[in-house]
Amino acid sequence: MTKITLQIKGLDNLVKRLDNYNKNLEAKLADAIQETASNLAGLAKRNCSPWATGDLFRSIQPVNEGDPLTWFVRVDTPYAAYVEFGTGQGFQPMDEDEWMEFAALFKGANQDHKGMEARPFLYPAFKEIEPLFKKDMINVLKEFK
Repeated sequence: MTKITLQIKGLDNLVKRLDNYNKNLEAKLADAIQETASNLAGLAKRNCSPWATGDLFRSIQPVNEGDPLTWFVRVDTPYAAYVEFGTGQGFQPMDEDEWMEFAALFKGANQDHKGMEARPFLYPAFKEIEPLFKKDMINVLKEFK
């Protein structure tokens, strides 16, 4: 029987380089995601600043709960969704099914009353920053191509 021996020189070095590559990529992605969450919170505050200067304004914050690749914007007031989507006849549907289903929860059962007009602040901020976020992600990934 013939015995073939294969020796790969530098494999340990390659594994270390790949590990560093992954860590660097994750760090760049995490920075871009954190920046986007901060910018989204800032845009949402800008959108509601003409009329909201109290609890709603102060409650808009970027939040991370441990995973550096997962950030979200928290609006921590019990009435924020009613302001965002409106109530009764003032209910304003969104143009995406995912948001529409959520928004409908705040429409209210009694459609006879005028309700409160929607004053969207978060959804417009999201729509504004969405293409920028996609561009940032593509740029980070191109860096590591």
